[in-house]
Amino acid sequence: MIKDNVEFDDSEFDLKFNYFEDIRKTNKFRSVWSMYEVLNIHELSGLSGDTLRYGDHWGEGAIVIPLPGGELQWWDLWVAAEKAINESGDNHHMYIEYFRKKGNDIYLSTGS
Repeated sequence: MIKDNVEFDDSEFDLKFNYFEDIRKTNKFRSVWSMYEVLNIHELSGLSGDTLRYGDHWGEGAIVIPLPGGELQWWDLWVAAEKAINESGDNHHMYIEYFRKKGNDIYLSTGS
């Protein structure tokens, strides 16, 4: 692929996409992991918090999901995000784009 006269190799993206897609299918998740800077879903995320909060969705009300505590793996955040997305009732914003820490809370941002 060529973008702005710079050549990119799609193989790295394809490997990451397939890695996360295999995890999604194996666990029967509806949500789609879109954070391709993550190399291993079981690595520590550098985030810790008591709750995952999800308010930016087309469903009703803010969703609050308890987190297991301590420094969280990306896996912990995906599991919590999956629960939040399902509870929201929003069937459009399924793509996990990023997490933002504020106080003892971690905020989920999704896209379509």
